[in-house]
Amino acid sequence: MTECPECGRAVQRANLIEGEIFHCPDCGTELEVTAVEPFRVEAAPHEEEDWGE
Repeated sequence: MTECPECGRAVQRANLIEGEIFHCPDCGTELEVTAVEPFRVEAAPHEEEDWGE
């Protein structure tokens, strides 16, 4: 089982696919699925604002 990198809560797969972003149920951190077998997550990258440039 993998853990949230922010709070350490155990995170289960539950029909998630690689690249999917979801929130940690405890701390609310956005997590990204980086691998399915074995299941791994990392903190999701933050998107920068474009401002039309």
